Amino acid sequence: MKDTLHITVASVAEVLYDGEGKSILVPSVEGQMQVLKGHAPTIAVLTSGEVKVVDKDGKEHVFRIPGGLFETSHNTATVLIKEANEQTS
Repeated sequence: MKDTLHITVASVAEVLYDGEGKSILVPSVEGQMQVLKGHAPTIAVLTSGEVKVVDKDGKEHVFRIPGGLFETSHNTATVLIKEANEQTS
């Protein structure tokens, strides 16, 4: 059984990340929220900050966002934003 969820981070201009991941951390208006496989269905408004995706191989992808929307259900997590920049390490 796989221990991942499908994660999509997309802006109006492009899809920034679309694949299997171990976790996603988002900056919601209620505070930081981490989602793993099996998380309860959730919809959240995002504030400016960083979205961190840990892919299936353990590599971290970081996106700087100005805010947006987040939705998760049935082992799928989606971040919708106007624009973002991937931070490189």
